[in-house]
Amino acid sequence: MQGKTRGIVRLFQSNKILRIGGTIMKGKKFLWSFLTVIMLLSMTVGAALAEDGDLFRKNISKTPDNETEKAAIYMMDFYVPAQASTGLVGPVDNYLLADETTSGYVARNYAKPLVTAWIDDLHPVDEIKGGVTFGHFDAFIGISLDDGTSWKTTNLSRSSDLSSFILQTGYAYPGDVHNVVHQVFNDNIFVAWVGKYCEGGTPLYSLKLDEEADYFADLEETYEKDAVYLYDLFGVGGAQSSVDYKDQGFPEVGEIPFSCVWTARGKLLAGDDPATPETEATYVMWTKPERLTSGRRDANLPAVDCAAGAGCIMTWQEDPEGLRPGQGLGPGEGWSGAVANQQTDIWYSHISQAEFDLVFATEDTVGAITMTDYAADITLTTMPKPYVPMAAPVRLTDNAMCKGTSTDKSPSAPYCYIDFDTIDDIDHTNIQTLLDLEAPEADADFCADQVDWLNPGGTTLKLCVTEDNRLLNGRVAATRVRLNLKPYTLADGTKSAWVVMAAEESKALGEVLDEDGDPIDIGKDIWYYSFDPFKTGADEFMVNQGGMLNQPAVCKDEADEHCTTVGEFYDVQVDARGFDYYLTEISRRFALTTNSVSAAVNSESGLSAILIYKQGIINQGGPADIMLRRTLIDDTVFDPAVDNPFAFENLDCAEWAYTDGFNPNYLQGVCLSPAINITGTTIVRCDAGSDNDTCAAAFPIDD
Repeated sequence: MQGKTRGIVRLFQSNKILRIGGTIMKGKKFLWSFLTVIMLLSMTVGAALAEDGDLFRKNISKTPDNETEKAAIYMMDFYVPAQASTGLVGPVDNYLLADETTSGYVARNYAKPLVTAWIDDLHPVDEIKGGVTFGHFDAFIGISLDDGTSWKTTNLSRSSDLSSFILQTGYAYPGDVHNVVHQVFNDNIFVAWVGKYCEGGTPLYSLKLDEEADYFADLEETYEKDAVYLYDLFGVGGAQSSVDYKDQGFPEVGEIPFSCVWTARGKLLAGDDPATPETEATYVMWTKPERLTSGRRDANLPAVDCAAGAGCIMTWQEDPEGLRPGQGLGPGEGWSGAVANQQTDIWYSHISQAEFDLVFATEDTVGAITMTDYAADITLTTMPKPYVPMAAPVRLTDNAMCKGTSTDKSPSAPYCYIDFDTIDDIDHTNIQTLLDLEAPEADADFCADQVDWLNPGGTTLKLCVTEDNRLLNGRVAATRVRLNLKPYTLADGTKSAWVVMAAEESKALGEVLDEDGDPIDIGKDIWYYSFDPFKTGADEFMVNQGGMLNQPAVCKDEADEHCTTVGEFYDVQVDARGFDYYLTEISRRFALTTNSVSAAVNSESGLSAILIYKQGIINQGGPADIMLRRTLIDDTVFDPAVDNPFAFENLDCAEWAYTDGFNPNYLQGVCLSPAINITGTTIVRCDAGSDNDTCAAAFPIDD
């Protein structure tokens, strides 16, 4: 593995500015300055090490003999009394003298809280028992209230010595955590991780409708949660499954259980922590971890962001056949989650800020109190349990197959058959009728019609067609989300937020099949999404197609059978249902940088976001360029309390096609205008050979 962090999170300090990994964390940067920094860092790594000031380094995990991974750090944007991890309140001396010219330090009585997260292998073993034991990792969080001088660490997952899955060999596979992400907003901390332990954690889908009737009723009435929020309409629940890589040519790996998603919430509170003997000024209270998924599909690559005043959103990908090995031909390929099996969807869940720190007063009482009130009750000494759970996971992308009828052998999830336009009319006592659907309701959103479809393997299936004419045939996979969550103010003065995100999605347009009858991968497109996850009603942002960011490919070789004119787009293709689609180059590695809503509204350009991705004509590690697209708003017609400045329709594009919404391949239209190429080094012709390997091997050219 690459990029390992051996028990150290590095903090650089200079001129009283916290530096993390060489990037200065202070105020807002001008957009182009930020992009310039990214480019310079990527081209000249050495320049990033040329920092002013003394290097300040602390070992946080303190496990030098074990593996430490996935480290990241955030800083809260307010001050608290300086306090050591032992609870001692007092000055911190990690700052330059007032003249900033000498290497001495002057004490300071206040500090900004630092929050870091990582995974650590507490029980490293080399033994193979029916499958590779990748580790016994746990998810850790570290809090520093004295500018990184000392750290109080907490094991949030506590699952590395537990097991929820027995392999075919009889080996109890450890609850290994393989990724953790976190974010801070105000005095709140949101942490999410994926791991192999899939028991406990009181997932929302596991609650019994009859046994928890009072609780569901309180969530519906007091907190105005709808059916999409509360109930498992998307097939989350089920038995934890596994994949045997011996069947895929990796006998040394063997059987590996699927992973599931966990979250935990923390809050920085004023006062003394009753669970510790020291007298403290502030401390972090953690809720009991909450499990979101079951492990019936393999969860991977979580992404989170939070917006003050609004709340938090998290996404992850779930592969129904387990982590796909990949071919390892380029960076990020091979056991990383960059490639996935068909029907891999991006899922999401969210929690509002107003409900983030609500907890049960006692395990047996319906009714919520805040973490602050919980801390004030000296009789409550156990870790509190979240009262308003994370929203029931929802499929964001539309990659899963929906069949016209549900059978025990190949069931469709309830969402395939539900009329979401009338779902709010279903009360709590009747929700089971939706969960038991085996055929579409009248006017079902995602099965408005049914067609016979001959799959690439030669089998005819009766599949669902959505009300906007998409065929849910389960041929593609989405992976590697990057996202931002940007707050805005509603007309009534309350806060909400827009999520800005994109994912890589396989094309699955190949006519040549592999040995399993699946289309051979011929690359990816970048599909973009933006919506407000905190609005009630989920119709507009679930099982969504998104908008394609990369433009159609330009023909560069007159000998190509699909090329009519060199320098023009390839000939428009027609799919099996008679709808047009364009050939595209291969796009991946999405990144983004976003303006605040107010900055976009008040700027002369109306710039709201820069969307960044990599594009080239060769798959998996071949030469490619860095492309930019912009989203712009027209402030003469834009209403910041209602309109989404990051919407796909705001893409800076001079020429659109299929904007009438009738082409199910491009429901939001497709931009024919070229993106901004900021590197300009794409290979345009390869004379070294006719396949990816020989072409890629020819670069870079020595002369």
